[in-house]
Amino acid sequence: MKLGISHRNSLTWSLTSWLSDNYPDPGPFTLRCDPNGRQLIIQKEGVVYWESGVLRGTYPSNLPDETRSLYDFVTVSNEDEEYFSFINKNKSKLSKWVLTPSGQLKDLEGPVIARVDACDGYNTNGGCKRWECKRQIVSSDPFDVRSGYFVEDGDHSINLSSPSLGFSDCRATCLSNCSYVAFATLYENGTGCRFWTDMLMFLQSNSVGSTSVYMLSSKPSRKGKNK
Repeated sequence: MKLGISHRNSLTWSLTSWLSDNYPDPGPFTLRCDPNGRQLIIQKEGVVYWESGVLRGTYPSNLPDETRSLYDFVTVSNEDEEYFSFINKNKSKLSKWVLTPSGQLKDLEGPVIARVDACDGYNTNGGCKRWECKRQIVSSDPFDVRSGYFVEDGDHSINLSSPSLGFSDCRATCLSNCSYVAFATLYENGTGCRFWTDMLMFLQSNSVGSTSVYMLSSKPSRKGKNK
């Protein structure tokens, strides 16, 4: 696999996620090579969420230690092309990297390489990129997942019905807007967003067809900047 730029043909080699697990349109995350920093980056809508770290010797500094025995990495830079590539050390084994709709970069035959779903702009764990904070978040994973529904939520919920929105879009919007306290995807295929502005009475239900609702553990201070 190549990730980089062909100067001769004006091509860019990158890897883009699906919109959702069941919807193969181009999704929000893209894995590409940053030629200036000589590292891999994962972006969403132009914002860098994760960096592999610059190659030090033959290995990017932010990749998990468990992957060191699996891959050799190569960077090439000349007048024709600049790219980053990897080779499985086990020549008889084929590695296939996949970027999931939630932002996980993983080898289908091996480990998770990057957990971009854990990158929310507030931490630098595992290569996550810190942004300017928009709201006060205490927990590294600020959402509690519950199955069920809010009671009488008509005046306290907002739907974004666009099929181009996936789970990660809903999560990022909920984090960046201090009016929202919970979210869920709107459609069964994992697209569209629904947001709640108040913590109403919630009825727990594990029956087939119940909605997974992601609730902020505690309502953030409005001293943070709204997007």
